[in-house]
Amino acid sequence: MATQVQLRGGTTSEHSTFTGAVREVTVDTTKDTVVVHDGSTAGGIPLAKEASVLPLAGGTMTGDVSLGDNVKAKFGAGDDLQIYHDGANSYIQDAGTGSLYIKADNDIFLSRNGNTEVYLKCRIDGAVTLYHNDNEKLATTSTGVDVTGSVTCDDFTSTGIDDNATSTAITIDASENVGIGNNSPSNNHANANNLVVGNGTAGGIANYVGTGLGWYAFSRDNANNSDAFDGGISYDGSRNLMFHTNAGSERMRIDSSGNVNVKTGNLVIGTSGKGIDFSADANNANMTSEVLDDYEEGTWTPEYGCSTTDPSGVTYDNVVFGTYVKIGKQVFISGGIRHDGMSSAGSGSLLIKGFPFSAESSSGGGTPRYALSVSQAESWSDLHPVSMFMRYGGDTADILTAASSTNPQKGRTNLYHTDLQTSGTNQDLITFFGHYQVA
Repeated sequence: MATQVQLRGGTTSEHSTFTGAVREVTVDTTKDTVVVHDGSTAGGIPLAKEASVLPLAGGTMTGDVSLGDNVKAKFGAGDDLQIYHDGANSYIQDAGTGSLYIKADNDIFLSRNGNTEVYLKCRIDGAVTLYHNDNEKLATTSTGVDVTGSVTCDDFTSTGIDDNATSTAITIDASENVGIGNNSPSNNHANANNLVVGNGTAGGIANYVGTGLGWYAFSRDNANNSDAFDGGISYDGSRNLMFHTNAGSERMRIDSSGNVNVKTGNLVIGTSGKGIDFSADANNANMTSEVLDDYEEGTWTPEYGCSTTDPSGVTYDNVVFGTYVKIGKQVFISGGIRHDGMSSAGSGSLLIKGFPFSAESSSGGGTPRYALSVSQAESWSDLHPVSMFMRYGGDTADILTAASSTNPQKGRTNLYHTDLQTSGTNQDLITFFGHYQVA
């Protein structure tokens, strides 16, 4: 019969109060396992059964692995990847060579414990989205990024908008003025330095709209303006250039043929001596100016006068009128005068006074220059006015009559104060017209 070795044994409960001798071996009958004793540990040290041990070749664990603080789970021949908790924070540490890859066949989310707040979402074949306080702020798209909200940065440096730029293309300076092709936009005029394009060489800004309507518009605060702009410049598909003001109303147009059309308002020449220049026309050899620099029209009031002493106490009736049109240096006038009596006829040759402008001066002194026509003369005592003339540098006209009442072709002579009637109504009517030249 074979020799048997029988070891002392007991239940797990009995072992818990038993301290065996050094190298003593007992059997835990509850666990069916061998217990080795060291002479000091109560219950001894149970040995694991084969079914409870994970083979070196690998297997499946059915329980948890609990590691204490600063106890690391290490992976790799050189402990390259380490996962641990130091008592305050948790770490996934790539301590070796190579990169750290996080891979998934579907989406990857980074969120707060319990999924109560999302930090990052990585969608398969889609966007990578960053969140702030669980609100989406930045997401990648197929063409770039989509930002929800504003972008704030302390500084921005770029040599260009695209990869082809070889120098600074856009500058935003400390005053937030923008330069395109200009590194110092604030150095330009203070009223026009918010956006400066170019650096002094030939160039420009193109607004490509095909055959549509293109705009450069100006906006302003105006409670009465329902439009999004107040004025500006537009260019349409028919090659018409238009200027707009006051809620975008068209004021002037230059059409494709070069014709200028002022839609509303007037063409105002704001500097004296300036006007419309006709220099494109052929010139006479004695031409002195091709600028039409003035146009004016209005009224004036003619009065009787005399070369020595003017009449006094004149009562004019309702036939007293004067109109004029001034085009450049030429003044076209018409007028009429009649009276209902006067205190005194004055003395000297008879004049019409009050013309709107003085005739131009000449070295000829008082020599007559401009003849005026008499269109009507009635209720004179004897001799009647037949013509008038203005002298150089003067603003009065002499009244002329025939030198001979029986021969009107004999010549002209002045009327005098004695030809005026001092009493009666509707006396000494004269109406006239003509033109003269001013300086």
